[in-house]
Amino acid sequence: MRTGYKSKTIRFYRDETLAQRIKKARRYYRLSQEDLEILCGISHKTIGRIEGGDDCRVSTLVLICIALDVDLGVITRHLFDTTPVL
Repeated sequence: MRTGYKSKTIRFYRDETLAQRIKKARRYYRLSQEDLEILCGISHKTIGRIEGGDDCRVSTLVLICIALDVDLGVITRHLFDTTPVL
């Protein structure tokens, strides 16, 4: 059974990467990468790279979370947890 964490009505799972969570939140609001670019001021190319798994700055992540109305603590929960999921 997957353990999930909700932000509004978006459910994030422990086995999801940050990239997958950002993409899921963007798709939840039916936004294109270009739409998100307008909302947060980050180029859609950068958003695409982040959703593709590239690293990003915390400040960039904060802007994305604000634009998507997702709590930073929720979207990053358990990403750095080294405890095995049973």
